Amino acid sequence: MTKERPWRRVGRIEPDPRNISPVSGAQVPLGDPLWLLGRQWWVGEMDFFDGGTPLQADVQVGAEPLSSVRALGLASPDLIPSAALSTWANFHWRDRLRLGHSLLAHAERHAKADTLAQALLHQVTLQDNHPILNRMEENRRIDGLAVINLWSSDDLDLPADLLDLVREWAVLQMDSNDSFDHDHRRHATTLTGKNGANLQAEAATGPQLRWFDFTGSAGDAPLTVFKKPLSRLSVPGAQPDRWWRFEDTQLDWTAVPAGPSDLGQLLIAASFAEQGQLMWRCDIETPTNTLVTIGTVRVTDTFGRITTVENGQSDALRGWCDNNGAMPLLATAPLMQGAPFEQAIFRTDPTDNLAWLEETTVRDSAGRGTEWRPRPKFDESDEPVLAIRKAPPENFLPFAVDGDALQHLPLQEGRQPGEGHTYFAKARFTLRSSQIGARGFAYALCPMLGRAPSGRRLAWLVAYARPAPRPGSSSGLAHDVIMRPAL
Repeated sequence: MTKERPWRRVGRIEPDPRNISPVSGAQVPLGDPLWLLGRQWWVGEMDFFDGGTPLQADVQVGAEPLSSVRALGLASPDLIPSAALSTWANFHWRDRLRLGHSLLAHAERHAKADTLAQALLHQVTLQDNHPILNRMEENRRIDGLAVINLWSSDDLDLPADLLDLVREWAVLQMDSNDSFDHDHRRHATTLTGKNGANLQAEAATGPQLRWFDFTGSAGDAPLTVFKKPLSRLSVPGAQPDRWWRFEDTQLDWTAVPAGPSDLGQLLIAASFAEQGQLMWRCDIETPTNTLVTIGTVRVTDTFGRITTVENGQSDALRGWCDNNGAMPLLATAPLMQGAPFEQAIFRTDPTDNLAWLEETTVRDSAGRGTEWRPRPKFDESDEPVLAIRKAPPENFLPFAVDGDALQHLPLQEGRQPGEGHTYFAKARFTLRSSQIGARGFAYALCPMLGRAPSGRRLAWLVAYARPAPRPGSSSGLAHDVIMRPAL
């Protein structure tokens, strides 16, 4: 009988994860992440995750063209906002603060910014335990979303001249929408479809027109199945997921050979991710001025299993939460280029093999924050791409704390110092919100997994300015490439 031998990779003894007992003589510490994850896999300790990553969604979509759209008696084809794009409910505090500061900027043109800020004190003060807010004067911590909500419900306690300023500003914040009567604060809209849809919103309070404001019939549009790949969803201002990070100081990152490839690919990020936080999306192209109905959605994962979703209230499908499923599409969208589309969002297992860049805020010399938007990458590029497969912004500026000063550390890669440009090539620079201190950005070593569009696996070690323990294990993939970015 042949004795089963431990796995060997590049002369290193790996413990067999199917055996609970450690292998005698294995040159890995007990805390080796691959061994621990492999053991958890085989003995059933990872009940919340089994390695299946969503790959594709088959979405039934019914599109009914609108034959007429009437708002307040005027025919207009470009006034219906999408329910997915016109919500204010999920604003991050950074967005609320940015909205509030835009109100002060509007009042500054009338020399009433200080008066308005003092009048709004204690009415719409933004409450959040964050260093940026803690260093800010209380009368400047204005929750812009709360201002809009109070103004819409006539609950804003301000003098008449300041209320006029707020009204002027609030109207500018709304999507261009001819159906909304700002004097009477109501919508009056009628939609007629070519397949029998007849919907009315007679007295919607607004300012955003929502799907549940409509009554009537959505018609009977034929359903077409779209097969779409899934990609990670990144929400501007959202906290990043906690990716795997190893603090074992006994081994050097670059000296550790890769372990068993299959288990590493399935498990290396699993138990270090935030449970229940991953969301996936697929983009569905639809014509403008169209009522869209989402039918059954089938999600296929890496194990070939199929999850079927028929109810928009399900945890697996979160893009639509209306019982009848149909919603009007935005005909003219200033934030979109090309044909308008809707996104079906899936909430799935808490793991992924990709690393994603955090969307954050870059501050200029005056301390004002500017939220960046990642730009698309070309499909023929073989560079690893993060942040829902989009490149980082060219204005991403890294900083480090040097005593009491904030030191600018531009990346240099074939460019002049001080430009602060970053690219996904042979260098990597990533920022985590947990490393933002009271005086600015601080850094540490951070290993990350990534995958190029070609499918090649990549492992990165990001070196930050602040010393930190060296990570102690590879990703467990034999074909990983180890690269180091330079500050």
